[in-house]
Amino acid sequence: MADSGILESRNLTLSLLSENDFNIIFPLMNRPEILDTMVLHYPLDREEWYDIFKNNPEKAAQGKEFGFMITLKKNKKIAGMCDLLDVNEKREKAELGYWISPEFRKQGIAFDACKLLIEYGFSHVGLHKIWAETFSTNTPSQGLLEKLGFRKVGILEKEVFKHGMWRDRVLYELLNPES
Repeated sequence: MADSGILESRNLTLSLLSENDFNIIFPLMNRPEILDTMVLHYPLDREEWYDIFKNNPEKAAQGKEFGFMITLKKNKKIAGMCDLLDVNEKREKAELGYWISPEFRKQGIAFDACKLLIEYGFSHVGLHKIWAETFSTNTPSQGLLEKLGFRKVGILEKEVFKHGMWRDRVLYELLNPES
């Protein structure tokens, strides 16, 4: 990643999230079709999301979290977000998170963005393992993780109470091929 906080592929730009991006991203992510796919154990309010954005550059500088806004190069539209969360102190592992706005799904955007971020996590952050989780009902996300080379390692049954019901979490992992 350049000092500018930018990762690029042929079709996408991933830019490190900052406080200035909050008013752009929050309305996109604060929609039921996005929030319903997030494996959150509790709802976050606007102020809590704002703090995440505000603290992202500092956490990235400390090597703790790396949150990126996904922008399409062809039309400069914001397609979603991806991040490496909870990077541990020894930088052995981190969680991969992502969401794509419905109008940009099934176009390979999540695959390209996550692939770029995974490569960054392994080559620049020095991670040994990247893990991810999804709801058992989110088969598109499971397919994406498997296409990226993740291995399904387990199911945590009735793990998250959301929308009045218990939901299962499916866990995946990807090992750094160089470690």
